[in-house]
Amino acid sequence: MSPRVEKNDMGYYRYTFVRRPHLNLNFFHLNKFPTGNMSNPPMDPPPFDQPMIRKCIKTNVRIQSHEALQEVLILTTVLCPVDSQLNPNSHNSQDSASSGDGISSSDEDMYSETSEDCSGDENDAVNNPSRAAPQSQDEERYKMKAFWLRKDPICENHHGIWTTHIYYARVLHKADLYWISTDEEVAIKTVSWRCIRACQNRLSEDFVKEISALQYLSQWRAAEGKSITDVHVMTADTVMCDEDYLYIVMPFCRGGDLCQRVAEVDRFSEDDSRFWFRQILQGLETLQRARICHRDLSPENFIIIDDKTLVIDFGMCLRIPYVNEVRHLISSQNPCGKLPHMSPEVYRKLPFDGHAIDIWAAGTVLLFMLTGKRLSNPPLIDRAFEGVELGLSHEATDLLRKMFRLEPKDRLTLEQIKVHPFVTYQFLLER
Repeated sequence: MSPRVEKNDMGYYRYTFVRRPHLNLNFFHLNKFPTGNMSNPPMDPPPFDQPMIRKCIKTNVRIQSHEALQEVLILTTVLCPVDSQLNPNSHNSQDSASSGDGISSSDEDMYSETSEDCSGDENDAVNNPSRAAPQSQDEERYKMKAFWLRKDPICENHHGIWTTHIYYARVLHKADLYWISTDEEVAIKTVSWRCIRACQNRLSEDFVKEISALQYLSQWRAAEGKSITDVHVMTADTVMCDEDYLYIVMPFCRGGDLCQRVAEVDRFSEDDSRFWFRQILQGLETLQRARICHRDLSPENFIIIDDKTLVIDFGMCLRIPYVNEVRHLISSQNPCGKLPHMSPEVYRKLPFDGHAIDIWAAGTVLLFMLTGKRLSNPPLIDRAFEGVELGLSHEATDLLRKMFRLEPKDRLTLEQIKVHPFVTYQFLLER
């Protein structure tokens, strides 16, 4: 399936899927299975840290140059663990609420323009240290930051029994008597707590894990002193919630994703494919250095901002186990991800190398960019592409064949791909 692309009034892509041909090979010869590329025993992936998120308040405020009050989300300094929202009636949540980790109705009144006092000086969440997060100079700005969402979502995604929405929003800062709209544009991904609770331990895609992974990657990126376009991986510096919804604040990307870009032209030229593939490799390098495997890399999960592509959607990712700086295989997991981009070892529920399965998936993305086609299923025979005419240059065909080796130990590593003639071929970088 490939998308039919349309643009809305903001230039953001909307698309519906139409059927396109898959690349069919004789895949299902079950005479050989991948065994993994490391002798170290498989291990369960280490868990992410429990995510902490900021409370926000939905209220009406006065925005400069707008006569009517506008509904916004105001970010507070109050932190709460995700568990307190997943299990709101548990004993621990009651203890947490009694210790002041929630927001009282008086706090909400303070932020509303209908309150008698709009200054916020008497905000208990700010003045009571037991209720607020430790405040540095950077933390101070959170008291005065809000998000003004457009009424209608720019994107709606269905994941089985849950639905997520993405909204365009403007960042607001507080002046003395009103809020000021800045030039900063963001996209806010929302999902209801009701959906998250209903999906707990039922789906491979885990929204709570996505929050944990985004926070983990944000901390890693900050420690490296780099921007998201440097690391080519989406992170989220702000995750917030109210009683009904969870909100992930991300940069607003007008460029759509790689799937949409390919759908506009049916297939990329080799030069265009190389331009984007080099950035995909930079994103893979970030994930490998951060010791994360994505498990769901596909053209839809590379979003474009200012001619830079970023890896997104970390709901299926896993941390890669290391012992004494030695990487181990990850113990077998239920298959997840999109079938055309799934590696044979994941499909067969075998232990797998976190690096190797993402390399395989990156190969399927390169194949899609070059041909406009996807694999119908993961091949279960080695050298399935030998003798298959793809209509590509020798360098492109050679790279794909070596990335699609059945045995993970026989696939090219990231370092080998980066020096492959297809990747290193010189072309005009200025676009």
